[in-house]
Amino acid sequence: MFRKEIESITGLPSAFAQACRDKALWMYKAYKKQRREWEKTIAKLERAVEKCKDERKKKKLEHKLYRLRRREPSLPTVNHKIPVMFDYRMGSVEFSH
Repeated sequence: MFRKEIESITGLPSAFAQACRDKALWMYKAYKKQRREWEKTIAKLERAVEKCKDERKKKKLEHKLYRLRRREPSLPTVNHKIPVMFDYRMGSVEFSH
């Protein structure tokens, strides 16, 4: 959507800007999938805690639920460099010895 503006500001070739966009989309889709799985697991554990009658097992399940809630997936960030794979549109990389 903003690829032309990004190309003009950064001076990157259009193929490289598209590869960066694809990488960002991949990261967000992976986050969404991980988030859905995490929410399913949380819901499953909450139901198990509610149904549990044994106090020892219930306490273990509550602890497991507490630990899982602390490991909530975070949004993807680009604070550090994320390598973008070069493909045929960006040229070739020659290795010299």
